[in-house]
Amino acid sequence: MAEDINIQNCNREECLHCDWQTVQLKLSSTSALGSGSWLQKPNDLVMTVPEAISFRQTNQNAKKVELKVEVEHAMQRKKHFAERSAILELKRFECKDLQHKATELEEELKGLSNLRADNQCLKDENVALIISKLSK
Repeated sequence: MAEDINIQNCNREECLHCDWQTVQLKLSSTSALGSGSWLQKPNDLVMTVPEAISFRQTNQNAKKVELKVEVEHAMQRKKHFAERSAILELKRFECKDLQHKATELEEELKGLSNLRADNQCLKDENVALIISKLSK
């Protein structure tokens, strides 16, 4: 069996030949072990080179799809963050604008208070003038 790969001592989390956490293989009754039952130990598995390559390629494709999904999620988070940053910047601008308008209104109100005081002084002077003219 020169074309078979005997996978033994495959108890690491990630093996060079397979990923035991995601796949369980069932041997056919014509295999070298001949049991046809689900294997409990990876040490008992014999795979051909094309099977091992196909298995690795399937795992790599699955990891590639998983990474694509992660990248897509990261891009969506980045886009959401950019949109949120733009909204926050707009709100900051609006807040500064409203503060500026409030300051202008306060100054105008102070000006109105000064005008009212001046108006009252003029009224008092007019009353005094009228009384002085009437008394002459």
